[in-house]
Amino acid sequence: MEEEEMVLLSEQIGRLGALSTPFGARPLVYCDWTASGRGLRSVEAVVASVLPTYGNTHTSNSACGVQSSSFVAEARKAVGEFVGARTTGKAAVDVVLFAANATAACCQLVSTLGIGEGWLVVSSPYEHHSNLLPWREAGADVVVIDEAPGGGVDLSHLERVLSRRSSGRSTVGAFCAASNCTGRRVDVEAVTRVLRSFGALSCWDFATLAPHHPPVMNGVEPLDAVFFSCHKFLGGPGAAGVLVVKKALLDPARPPARPGGGTVFFATKTTHRFLSNRVEREQGGTPDVLGIARAGVVARLALTKRFESRRLAFDMMMPATVLLGTGDLPIYPLMVRCGPRFLHFNFACQLLNDLFGIQARGGCQCAGPYAHRLLGIDDDASSLIEHALLEHKGSEVLRPGFVRISMASVAHNSSAEARYVERAWALVSAFGWRLLPSYRLDARSGEWRHSSRVSKPLGDDRRWLAEPRGLADRAAPSFDALLAEAERLLTSDDAPTVNDLVASPLDDALEPLRWFVTPAEASRRMKTTRTKEWPAEEPLEGPIRLSDPRPWTISDEARSRLRSGSSPEEEARRAKKPLRGRRGVATTTTTATTKKIAGDEEEPLVVVEKKDPATRPPKRLLKAVGEAIRDWDLIADGDRVLLGLSGGKDSLSLLHVLLHLQRVAPVRFELACATVDPLTSSFDPSPLIPYVEGLGVRYFYLRDPIVDAAADVEPASLCAYCARMKRGALYSCANRESFNKLALAHHLDDLAESFVMTALHNGGLRAMRAKYEADRGVTVIRPLVYAREHMTAAFAKAARLPVVNENCPACFEEPKERARVKKLLAKEEALFPNIYSSLRACLEPLMDDGVAAAIKRFSDAKKRTPRAREVHTDLLSSFSDDQLRAELAERRRASSKDPSSSSSSFVRCSSNT
Repeated sequence: MEEEEMVLLSEQIGRLGALSTPFGARPLVYCDWTASGRGLRSVEAVVASVLPTYGNTHTSNSACGVQSSSFVAEARKAVGEFVGARTTGKAAVDVVLFAANATAACCQLVSTLGIGEGWLVVSSPYEHHSNLLPWREAGADVVVIDEAPGGGVDLSHLERVLSRRSSGRSTVGAFCAASNCTGRRVDVEAVTRVLRSFGALSCWDFATLAPHHPPVMNGVEPLDAVFFSCHKFLGGPGAAGVLVVKKALLDPARPPARPGGGTVFFATKTTHRFLSNRVEREQGGTPDVLGIARAGVVARLALTKRFESRRLAFDMMMPATVLLGTGDLPIYPLMVRCGPRFLHFNFACQLLNDLFGIQARGGCQCAGPYAHRLLGIDDDASSLIEHALLEHKGSEVLRPGFVRISMASVAHNSSAEARYVERAWALVSAFGWRLLPSYRLDARSGEWRHSSRVSKPLGDDRRWLAEPRGLADRAAPSFDALLAEAERLLTSDDAPTVNDLVASPLDDALEPLRWFVTPAEASRRMKTTRTKEWPAEEPLEGPIRLSDPRPWTISDEARSRLRSGSSPEEEARRAKKPLRGRRGVATTTTTATTKKIAGDEEEPLVVVEKKDPATRPPKRLLKAVGEAIRDWDLIADGDRVLLGLSGGKDSLSLLHVLLHLQRVAPVRFELACATVDPLTSSFDPSPLIPYVEGLGVRYFYLRDPIVDAAADVEPASLCAYCARMKRGALYSCANRESFNKLALAHHLDDLAESFVMTALHNGGLRAMRAKYEADRGVTVIRPLVYAREHMTAAFAKAARLPVVNENCPACFEEPKERARVKKLLAKEEALFPNIYSSLRACLEPLMDDGVAAAIKRFSDAKKRTPRAREVHTDLLSSFSDDQLRAELAERRRASSKDPSSSSSSFVRCSSNT
């Protein structure tokens, strides 16, 4: 290996660092170069030298401003040299502009050209979404040119399309220089020659090709525009995107694509003029000096250091491997055949990571139309898959895709790494299916996680910005030893299996669209055959056909089930994702909604100075609370109630319910609120202070450094410790301020989920109690035990309650059993809409404090007496002696018959309102 290659390999940050996986430490072997490059220490050293004199470039009167401007100018010159642009002197015809990435550069080009209705855009069948959607959304007519029989763009078809266009119609050729799926290159010069012969602009996406081969902006056939992402280069993470465009296309009569600071010549109270300088007027706002500096450094490195491509061999020795296409670049789209179906690409990528430390990518690679073509998915199947993803929960796993392993040059990966990747893929291809039972599938996200890391995909090795640390260094790995260990795990006769009766991850209606094998199928095969491999079987099942000449078919009955009527929830999901047409116009009518931050479960924080105390909760919510108060005698005349107010939708909803009942119910009770602030930066409930004061409610804001205390105690579960400490603080506050009742906002969904979790994981028959005596003489009540979560969520949204988002880092890492049980119950409710009515009837006896005590006596006695029959007899006698069942029934009869009882009055008030 040459010295320069060895130097660059040694400079890669994190290369061969130790990754924590379910199977132990594995070396990080990066094989996703098409998506993004990797950092180099030498590049980071240059960037570090920029920081001491960093400043905004929009000034020439300070050393920092002048120096930063010089850095940007130098980077612009380096990028111009990389693409062969002419940017200086009288011969200058090009302009180098910087953007966030290739997508932003393409969007700027579309805006700069003034693309809109009436324009014709021709493109290749290989396009990335970044070079397809911006043109569509601008309103242009986009025509995809056919692929030539030998690959590349069909020039004859291109000529026919251009010759048929209307006379004088503005036309742009927007082509990628290489496919990011297969590495197939397009003949840039030949396509440009045809475009120029018809007077069309030649614009090129070099995002995939530029890290391998620089664009030639002014070759035999000059290009009108090129754009690419420097973050994909070796040393490029954090580098800016680049747009190089002919100066003549920057019309000074048209406003810049990003008007704002730095683009203005002069502005008055009512008018403004833009600069004439074509660079400055198109680079509005504070530039990303560090990203631009990185772009200049890596562009110069790529121009001066040329290395041989690192190729891999996926040959016929891997019978289960399907190579979807080959190209000129070392990019490999792969699938694994398993019987009549395939190994899911996300599972294959996860296995490469867990067993070998290999970083690959699964999916359609943001090139959906071309990916579907590679997979043999026809238009009918594509339409049904889209419908399923849109309308059915738990269908994300159906999204088609493949594994992409991408290499670059011999300076990116060593030859030993390349051979390691080849042999690792061979093992996954042949035996990977045997570990399917060891992994759990989340059908709603399409993710596969090892059973030991379902809720913590990184185990205990997750890194935090607040506690920076790098990967642990490790000695040169023994690839042979790792491969031998992986083969032993994959071929062991003790491979885990699952119950043959385990439910399918998909609803029955979605089964015709399933193209991947499941853990249950893998388990059945291991139990019925000694063969370690799973040879391909014909015919294929599912919509992925590859080269199978037989078309995919689906029965009318199955099609009808897939297309069945949508629920209101599904209609809402469709409204959030309106179908976009070729002219960028939504083809469905939607109502205006307030945007949420993606991934947030709660509404964004709303700061409210004063809230009208007359905010009325919905009748259904009031009725549910009224019935709970009546059945469990939760609030009596003269009670002093302290509400635990966390700032979530449930506690805020309960606050307004209790305020409403305080006004309309004949029972008089005092109400106050208390919030425990754990003093962590990720959870700030302080905006509740002015809100509650605006309601005229007495408020206790309790500051308690719970998270800091937990660091000293090191509890087994930080979440459980935090909840216990918060309850203790609330008990103390209630006792100190002479409140006899503490109201908590747990609803029926919480009770049902806790009940199922306790039964499944702890073997207990237990539920949250509606009312019980707690420590220090305080009675805990839960008025929402009959209310559903969707009631409080709908009310909080409609009333615009100031919900506080909690982003505790510990909550992200704690086991997500509750989330999985919630999904389980939601799936059952979709099939059986009345399931929560049944769960409520089941849980009501367990909500009673006396029943809970009796069950606890049974559990304690069972530990002392192994003979279950004797314990059971003792339990029945204890029920008989205490007359628990009779007491409960009598209490309810009395509450319902006595119209003067305080509890019954709550139901009448709720119903009347």
